[in-house]
Amino acid sequence: MQLEDPVSMDNMGIPEIDTVILLDREVDMVTPMCSQLTYEGLLDEMLEIHNGSVEVDASIMGAQQDGKKVKVPLNSSDKLYKEIRDLNLHVVVQVVRQKATSIQQDYAEVKSTNTQSVSELKDFVKRLHSLPEIARHVNLAQHLQSFAAKPAFHARVEIEQIILEAQTYETCYEYIEEIIQKQEPIETVLRLLVLFSLTNGGLPKKNFDYLRREILHSYGFEHMPLLYNLEKAGLVKRQESRTNWPVISRALQLIVDIKDPENPDDIAYIFAGYAPLSIRLVQHAVRSGWRSIEELLKLLPGPHMDLKRVRCLDH
Repeated sequence: MQLEDPVSMDNMGIPEIDTVILLDREVDMVTPMCSQLTYEGLLDEMLEIHNGSVEVDASIMGAQQDGKKVKVPLNSSDKLYKEIRDLNLHVVVQVVRQKATSIQQDYAEVKSTNTQSVSELKDFVKRLHSLPEIARHVNLAQHLQSFAAKPAFHARVEIEQIILEAQTYETCYEYIEEIIQKQEPIETVLRLLVLFSLTNGGLPKKNFDYLRREILHSYGFEHMPLLYNLEKAGLVKRQESRTNWPVISRALQLIVDIKDPENPDDIAYIFAGYAPLSIRLVQHAVRSGWRSIEELLKLLPGPHMDLKRVRCLDH
């Protein structure tokens, strides 16, 4: 629906913001269930970012203090973090290694010769100030690499892609059943189960009841309220009708073949080939508006509306 809201031009300057796009979280509950694969995303997945920082064992940061925790700030005041936060982990490792090697070479050059000018030395000293940042991210990236290299992590990312493609129901169902029996972290189990339910329009009653029972047996009946709330919110439910997910996915090109993750040309690189539904909606809104996907929007939860503020002259 498109509405126009007349606005008087009196006492109005040129607005700094000319477009606002509001999306209810319910429109895209799929994306938060997927594993993030950027540097910042992996930090959040593995170490959990709280208030712009992560808390890690001091040993991870190279300190000889077993058992002690240290807080590592993560914000854009750290110039290196600002540069690498949205990059693929492999690219991050290359960037920090290159910067460390460059400073190392400069240091060797300064040490071996006395021909540098004052301005060159000043520039070198300035670059030395970035050493703590480089060391910090070398340690963090190394820690993330050990996590991302585990077969279990690769298997999880792979099954997420299969779920998102909504093609092999039995494979996905059996994988979730298996990780419940292995008693993997319940957060991992529930994220995959929610993702599976959302993209599949729910689970057949027999499968729904079985997995619910298995979770309670494996993790304890204290999780019954949690499962009840997930069902009440519609995140894990019994299948009542066919899913719209394949139609939505194809129309918005949510599944993308990322040929070069180190030089990506699509936002899908952040989730190993899945472009967030919410991002695709924003891209459509910015490029050509939502009129071209009006029918598709009807398949998503809740109403949608374009409100255009039209300036009018007062006489």
